[in-house]
This record gives sequence, C-alpha cells and structure tokens, in this order.
Amino acid sequence: MQNALFRELKLNSFRFHFRRLLRIHANPFGSIKAPLLGALAACLVACSSPGDQQATATDPADSALDGSVQIIDCEGIGPVNFKVSEAGLIAQLGPSNVRRDSVFVEGEFGGWLSVVYPDTPREVRIYWQELDPPLVTVQRLAVRQSGSIYRLSNGIGVGTSVAELVRLNDGKPITFGGLGWDYGGGFDGFSEGKLKEPLSCLQAQLDLKPNAEGIEELMGEKEIRTDTLSAEQLKKVVITELFINRP
Repeated sequence: MQNALFRELKLNSFRFHFRRLLRIHANPFGSIKAPLLGALAACLVACSSPGDQQATATDPADSALDGSVQIIDCEGIGPVNFKVSEAGLIAQLGPSNVRRDSVFVEGEFGGWLSVVYPDTPREVRIYWQELDPPLVTVQRLAVRQSGSIYRLSNGIGVGTSVAELVRLNDGKPITFGGLGWDYGGGFDGFSEGKLKEPLSCLQAQLDLKPNAEGIEELMGEKEIRTDTLSAEQLKKVVITELFINRP
C-alpha cells in the first residue's frame, strides 16, 4: 500500500515540474524523497539540443573550471544559476558541453534535464519546469559525480558523510530515509539547527560507503534519526547526489 503511494507521489512530483522533492502527505515516512532522486540516473534518455537564445550563464573563464573547488549556494552551482536558460547555456558554454536528456519515471515522461560538462567532475544537472521547449525556467540543480569540484562554503558536497552533516549542524539530529530499497536514502534538508535557514534550498540522496559493514539498522522502509545511531554508523552514510531547489 505504501509502496503504491510512494510511486504515485513520485509521478505527481514530476507532473508538478519538479517544484519540490516528493511532498508526502499522511504518510509515516514523510521525509523520504528518494523516488525522485534515485530514479533519475536510470531513467535518462538523450535528446537533441535546441537553437540560440541570449546567454545568461556565468563565463567559465571566470569560474576557475580548472579542477579547483567551486561554490554551491542557494543561488546556483558553479557556472550555473537559476536565471539561466538552456539556449543561454549552449551559447555560453558551447553545444558540446551541454546535453539535453528526457526523464522518464516508471514509463511516464517526467520532464527535461540538461547536463553541463557531462560525465566529468565539472558536471552540473539542470532540471527544467517546462514540459515543452524552449526551456527557460530552472527548478532544481544537482551534482552527483564522485569527484565533483562543487561544494558548499562549509565543505558539504558529494561524498560528505552524515556524521559531518550533523557536526556542521552543531550536533542537531537530521532525518533520512532508510537504505536498501527502491525509495530509500532521501534527505529532505535540515529541520532544525544552525543550517536550517541558510541551507533551506538543500536536499540530497544518501547511500552507504562501499563495503560498509554493520549496517542493519540503516536498512529498510523507515525514517531514521541520526540521534538513534552510533558515531560509526553515521560515518558509513554519505551524500551521493546533492540538490539545490529554486528559491
């Protein structure tokens, strides 16, 4: 019954143009948002790119895109901000550096995605509000490459452990979805602590470090509060994809 509800909510999230990560109502696993997060990588089908439009992307020459760390904040990720259009990205960064993909969720078309510098540490993923081109309204930005050069000013990025998230939040607990099932691993942001307000835009997909052991308490269809886990368990769960939502 709950799996069916999660699937329906996932589809609804895409139908509402990625406005939020799965708002789950009247469900005991209300903060588990992984249906959207985990489904994306397996559901992308490459499409062609459109024509010209005035550029609004940051010039990569001014962005230290030489492998040095670039900042993620609620305004954008590296050279990409929420004011950019798909055509603007192509004009600014070059057509070979911008790939358009379509997103399908359980066989249904969910929307459009652009990938900047695909399959490199500079990759940024842009989710669009429009269901039909031209694509001009960014709903969400994401990074997921294990060697991503993009991080928040406090160091949070792909590979950051849950233990570090708690530490940076002055020890305040966070909640995430249990791992090891189709809809697991969603982190819907900080519900309390000093990071709640400045990072209200942030959400993430979590997963286990490779070869992690002693993980039974981290698995299953449930919400997990970090104050119920040991320090060692918190180190075994890391960010695998980081999302910044439109302000």
